[in-house]
Amino acid sequence: MKNFRYEEAEEGSGQGSACSPIIANIYVHYVLIRWFKEKVKPCLRGYAEIIVYADDFVCCFQYKKVSRRIL
Repeated sequence: MKNFRYEEAEEGSGQGSACSPIIANIYVHYVLIRWFKEKVKPCLRGYAEIIVYADDFVCCFQYKKVSRRIL
């Protein structure tokens, strides 16, 4: 069995590499979605939702004024 260890790098993972979508999904789940649901959504008026597909997302709001605040 190989020994694996953590190494920091300035460049990050290469675009198009096998680990790029995995890292993107981890980030989207633990940072973007949790931030939106726990911090943003409770402070808003009306309907608000985030839709995630692979490494893209769309935020939907009932009111234009709220969407401008988030932008």
